[in-house]
Amino acid sequence: LSDETKDILNSTQKQILDNAQKALEESIKTVEGLLEVVQIEEGKFGFQFIESDLEKIIEEVLTMLEPRAQQNNIKLIFYRPQPPLKPFVFDPVKIKSVIEILVDNAIKYNIPNGEVRIKVTLLTDKPFVCLAVEDTGIGISQKDLAKLFTKFYRGSNILKYETEGTGLGLYITKNIVEAHGGKIWAESIENRGTTIHFTLPMDEKLIPKRYSTSSPF
Repeated sequence: LSDETKDILNSTQKQILDNAQKALEESIKTVEGLLEVVQIEEGKFGFQFIESDLEKIIEEVLTMLEPRAQQNNIKLIFYRPQPPLKPFVFDPVKIKSVIEILVDNAIKYNIPNGEVRIKVTLLTDKPFVCLAVEDTGIGISQKDLAKLFTKFYRGSNILKYETEGTGLGLYITKNIVEAHGGKIWAESIENRGTTIHFTLPMDEKLIPKRYSTSSPF
């Protein structure tokens, strides 16, 4: 074989391996998502509520997803709260999963040279913090917004843009946030972008008792 043929073969083999790895990762995500849904619906989705640093968890997620953002020419921007948040009680593993799902979606459904902005603010009327993940992507139609957090649901324009996905991520995030005593909702304009907000109580007494006393996995 000529050197040129070897180069083509190596390139083809690399593409096959890359595709296989991506397919495997998607399969693992699907299985993990389905397992989490089963645990949610059987009341076995355990939580460990401990005093944790929300800003540090956001930084960890952004560091982890930065290579993917760069690959898609997406800029990640973190607007830090002022003054800085004090640690408060929540499940750091579950909330890290929520933030990862939201930021990953914001990267995936964005446009080239777009942005993902993470904003954290304290509510003025009650002891809650609000985290918003805002993108400059394809947006969601108003008719799809109402169904966005239901199981297996994916918007019609999203299916055209990205065929892969289970429609489980936002369903799982909704259950995690509500188990903390918070709320989650979305605002969107088609072809302009989407913002997903969620709140968490900073007072441990506001965490629903059926979750705060549950055992970890």
